[in-house]
Amino acid sequence: MPSRPSWRTLEPLIDEALDLSPAERLHWLADLASRSPTLAEAVSALLNEEDRADSSGFLTGTPEVTLAGLELGAYRLVRQLGEGGMGGSAENVCARSFCWRRNAHWHSGSQWRR
Repeated sequence: MPSRPSWRTLEPLIDEALDLSPAERLHWLADLASRSPTLAEAVSALLNEEDRADSSGFLTGTPEVTLAGLELGAYRLVRQLGEGGMGGSAENVCARSFCWRRNAHWHSGSQWRR
């Protein structure tokens, strides 16, 4: 039984297939199947999943994310005033504004600097 192709093998093939029109893709897959049926089957399965995700609306639209109600130490955020770069500003429960910065290299939980 042949082993499943690795992602390193599949990724460039998927990229190439996605750059083709649907008609070109069918011919490309037929050519790939004549050279390597296992690869063609794996690529075809991934392309079908991608089509299914697109048709279901996966990753369409922008989800609304709010920090309102978030508690940072003694502060509870009432509303976000703005953001940019790696930080933002917010109004806290005491009606004072403060800024925060989140370091992109931190990997654990809610480590914030004031």
